[in-house]
Amino acid sequence: MDLDYFDANTKVLKDPYSLYEIENAGDFYAEHPEKTKPESVSDDYKVYVAEEGSDKVIGYRKGDQWYQPNGTATSGSLVFNGGLVTPYYKERVDTLRNIQSKYYNPDISFEDYTPQVNFMPRIAFSFPISENAGFFAHYDVLVQRPSAGNVIMTPIQYYYFESTNNATYNNPNLKPEKTIDYEVGFQQKLTNNSALKIQAYYREQRDMIRIRPYIFVPSISRYNSYGNLDYGTVKGFSFTYD
Repeated sequence: MDLDYFDANTKVLKDPYSLYEIENAGDFYAEHPEKTKPESVSDDYKVYVAEEGSDKVIGYRKGDQWYQPNGTATSGSLVFNGGLVTPYYKERVDTLRNIQSKYYNPDISFEDYTPQVNFMPRIAFSFPISENAGFFAHYDVLVQRPSAGNVIMTPIQYYYFESTNNATYNNPNLKPEKTIDYEVGFQQKLTNNSALKIQAYYREQRDMIRIRPYIFVPSISRYNSYGNLDYGTVKGFSFTYD
C-alpha cells in the first residue's frame, strides 16, 4: 500500500466563476428577512442579482449548474438573457473588492489549496491450477500529479484578470489524475517449448485533466482553464503464444 500526499502549497480562487467571493443564499436571506428563499434552493447556492446595488434575485448557481429565481435548474443563458452578469458579492465596498486597489483584501478571493491524499493499493497473486496451468490477477491504483505547466498561476495574471476576455489560464486547484487497473489471466503450458497466456484487463481513468470554459463570469464574460473533468475506460483481451 502506497500513499500519495499532494499539496500545491498555493492560494486558489474560492470560486472559479468570480474573482471575488459571491454571497451564498443562506447569508443573503439572513440579511433580507423580508424575502423568502425557495424551498429547493440550498444555503450554499451563489446569488445573482439584476444589477449592481440591487437585491432583486435573477438566479442562482451551485458549482456549474444554474437556477432560475424559483430554484428550477436552467442554463446560464436563460438566467442572464444576454445581459450583464452581476453577482451579489460578499464584500460590497468597491475599494475593498478591487484587486488593483491598495485597500484590496485577498481573503475575499483566495483560499489555501486543499491537500489531496490518495491511497494506492497494489494487490497481485497467482496460483497453480495444475502442474502445467496457472491463474493470476492484479489490482493496481496509480495517481499522477498535475504538471507545472497546468497549475502555475502568477499574481500578475490575477491582477490583470478583469482586463482580458476569452483568455486561457492555468488552474492551481487541479487534483491528481487517477488510474485504476484490473487484470486477470490464465497461463497454460502446451509443450516443453511453448505456452499460451490469456489476459483480460479493465482500466478506469478518473479526474483526467482537460481544458474547459467558464462562461458568465463577471466583467470578462468568459475564460478558459483546466479541470479534472474527463473519465475514460479501457477494456480488452490479449492472447500470447510463447
